Amino acid sequence: MPGRTGLNVTPAVLARLWENPQVVAVKESSGSLPQIAEVARTLPKGKTLLCGDDNLALAAIAVGASGLVSVLGNVLPRETDAMVSAALRGDRAEAIRLHQQLLPLMDALFLESNPVPLKAALKLLGLGEDIVRLPLSPASAATRTRLAEALCLSTDGTLPGVK
Repeated sequence: MPGRTGLNVTPAVLARLWENPQVVAVKESSGSLPQIAEVARTLPKGKTLLCGDDNLALAAIAVGASGLVSVLGNVLPRETDAMVSAALRGDRAEAIRLHQQLLPLMDALFLESNPVPLKAALKLLGLGEDIVRLPLSPASAATRTRLAEALCLSTDGTLPGVK
């Protein structure tokens, strides 16, 4: 993840890594669709390209990725699977519909450094606590509000806005 490490595994570097038979897949998290497309274009037979950014999953699949390593999937696994499955089977309309429905939550999950918003979202759903280790701190009130809005949480904790 170049945003966290300051390093980008370019397609040229990846081409050298593919020479190692133990390297069988890549989670492409550059955030660059042109780079994802180049990795897909030069992907050796038997190797797997996975998108590492929820918000680029549809575009990455369109240019050759075969799946997604997802943050969103930790919160809404069925919905994330439905979106990716629709894209992989070529059901563009359904994939776009789900992407548009899930995009506010995708965005909210990255308002602060991961896993801070992720843990806050899971806590909002009653699925654990939002304890993080230093130097991280729990999600801000503004982030929690955006997460709750994106999850369409009602007063009884159900998700009326998410199928």
